[in-house]
Amino acid sequence: MSAALGPRVARFGEFVGAGTLAGGVVVGLGFLLPWMSWPQLVVFGVGGLLGVIGMLGIPVWLLLLGRHIAANGITQTGGRS
Repeated sequence: MSAALGPRVARFGEFVGAGTLAGGVVVGLGFLLPWMSWPQLVVFGVGGLLGVIGMLGIPVWLLLLGRHIAANGITQTGGRS
């Protein structure tokens, strides 16, 4: 799929997806710490921030993707129309 997209659109989509997954992993690791301790709260905050940035980036990526498709006329099979 990345070959059909522009490099900036593909890179941004990969960044958004990886950020969301990384945030989930960090929050999951926070459950290994003692409950409601300061380190756990800090880890939850960092993981939550990564996840929220990733989730908020998904609509932006969809707008960029739509703009790229409209400008280049990419069909469903990946070719140019």
